[in-house]
Amino acid sequence: VRLVGCPSGWELVCKTPPVPVGQAFTPPPDRSHSGRGSNPGNSLSMPGEEIIFIYVLSNSFNAEKYVGISKSPETRLKQHNSGTNRYTKAFIPWTIIYLESAVSWEAARKREKYLKSAAGKRFLVKQINSD
Repeated sequence: VRLVGCPSGWELVCKTPPVPVGQAFTPPPDRSHSGRGSNPGNSLSMPGEEIIFIYVLSNSFNAEKYVGISKSPETRLKQHNSGTNRYTKAFIPWTIIYLESAVSWEAARKREKYLKSAAGKRFLVKQINSD
């Protein structure tokens, strides 16, 4: 886990190994908080903001990657692997291979769109293959 500076602020970057089928993915500790203006122990977000995750999924069938955003990547992964998403159900099982966080839905959506671009795909290849 490392912090990466970017134009939209600080983001938590967490590269995770693939999760074996049948085992639950454990995301980084929940950094969300309740109540506007409170920010106990959370140095990654501003008061009143929530943490939104940008995640990248991979499957064992092909080199396909899926980029999405969610407040709960573990729950979203379960949804993808249960077949409720039209696109991802054809390539079950999926594993989370990359996570970033953003402090708002707007920032997360902007980052998601970047990671789906050609430049973003090159960035992901470098990040995922750097280990």
